[in-house]
Amino acid sequence: MNKKYGGIVVGMTITLNVLVAGPISGGSMNPARSLGPAIVLHSYKGIWVYIFGPLIGAIAGGFVYNLIKPTNKSFSKLFKLT
Repeated sequence: MNKKYGGIVVGMTITLNVLVAGPISGGSMNPARSLGPAIVLHSYKGIWVYIFGPLIGAIAGGFVYNLIKPTNKSFSKLFKLT
């Protein structure tokens, strides 16, 4: 994919999340927007998602990136199958 379409892809992802996932779950995409009021109101029900979700997503994203990044090595050498 050409780099000039990156902004469009990010924007479409956010739009899809707002229009589809937001009404279904009622969650926010910004953890600070959920953590701040929860801490002020001392309402900690379900707050673990906004604490651990970004951490788990970052770790999973790192693994996925390592799987799909271009390389000159063969598949068997990447995963030491020989």
